[in-house]
Amino acid sequence: MLALELTFLSPLAALACLASVLPVAAAVLARRRAGRAAAAIGLPEPRRGRGRLLLLAVACCAFGLAAAQPAVSRDGGRDVRSDVETLFVVDVSRSMLAADGPADATRLERARDAALKLRATIPEVRSGIAGLTDRALPYLFPTLDQRVFASTLQEAVTIESPPPQQVARVATSFDALAGLGSRGFFTPRVGQRVCVVLTDGESASFTAPASGCKLVVVQFWNAAERVYRNGEAEPQYRPDDAATASAAKLGPVAREGDLGRARELLASAVGDGPVSTPAGTERTTILLAPYVAFAGLVLVLVLVLGLPRLPGRRATRTIVEA
Repeated sequence: MLALELTFLSPLAALACLASVLPVAAAVLARRRAGRAAAAIGLPEPRRGRGRLLLLAVACCAFGLAAAQPAVSRDGGRDVRSDVETLFVVDVSRSMLAADGPADATRLERARDAALKLRATIPEVRSGIAGLTDRALPYLFPTLDQRVFASTLQEAVTIESPPPQQVARVATSFDALAGLGSRGFFTPRVGQRVCVVLTDGESASFTAPASGCKLVVVQFWNAAERVYRNGEAEPQYRPDDAATASAAKLGPVAREGDLGRARELLASAVGDGPVSTPAGTERTTILLAPYVAFAGLVLVLVLVLGLPRLPGRRATRTIVEA
């Protein structure tokens, strides 16, 4: 069942229409005085112009209403799994800037694209985002809102955010994955926790982490890739030949060229569970201000250009000869 709610985002802005209503009030007062003057000398009250005044008043009200920014909010239900949550952990160490060439997509850009595609395959599962170097930092706690997920992925997931705590040739440490399931990244009541690690696999020496969640690894790595600056490869970076073995040490791995396997691994980790549709799990807001302002503009154009004359029968006078 949908619930509609009309709200005004800037209700006080509607007071601006009072200034535009004053000329309308002055015109109405002038008409009344003209009517009384005409009646005093025996002339009929002028009737033309009432429609224009009415249009002007409605146009003023439309602009005032638009200034108040009316919006219609709609609450609806969405299928949701309450037994499982997913955390997309993106490697944001400097090695994720590596690419095939200066103009090619970096590992991080490809990882963000893959995370978005994988997230879309589990719309009923609340999913969050975290960054990984030699520590893990939450960007977004698990949510059903895929638009918030996408915007966070694009704007917050950047290189070395968080920066590594230690200065080392290899800044990433998969030891930071330890305890992901027990450090507040997930809702406490959720028993089944899945972590999708998107990484190039380059890590300092680590112990296979007991993360407290099921790990699914998607690796973005090529031995020919380099980190480029101003079109030139940085001599300080060399791909880690142990990257593939390090990634495999975490758990089941899918290569970036095989997202089909990544989807299968994710689906297997998430599994099947009860799906419910609680009310109010999704809110859609539609801004009405542009439409109301457009209506006011149309009324102003009608006032300036005049109402179009519709074709019809012309009035005729009948002359009666005596």
